[in-house]
Amino acid sequence: MTDVPDRYENPRGDDPWDNDAVRWLLTQSGSERWTYQTLFEALRRQPAWVNKRPGRVADAAALAQRHSVKQRGEKRGQWEIVRLERTDQDAPIYPKPSKRRGHRRK
Repeated sequence: MTDVPDRYENPRGDDPWDNDAVRWLLTQSGSERWTYQTLFEALRRQPAWVNKRPGRVADAAALAQRHSVKQRGEKRGQWEIVRLERTDQDAPIYPKPSKRRGHRRK
């Protein structure tokens, strides 16, 4: 098992494997029209993107599927949080995500 890479920008504290998966996708064919932020937001299915540009979200999901990136969705209240994981031959093995501190269930 390898450590989560630290060479990827992570300005908002997102999961490093999400950043890795998006950067991987941006090097693959069919990604020429995407920017990092746009692809990341669409792949994470942020509510604003789903409501305003459902086609963009579907396009991003198709790009991910074509290039061996899995989207693992999880409902948290009204939000759907999607974790991105590379499954290509050269994909790193990431540790399981740790529980975030400061969020307690009542």
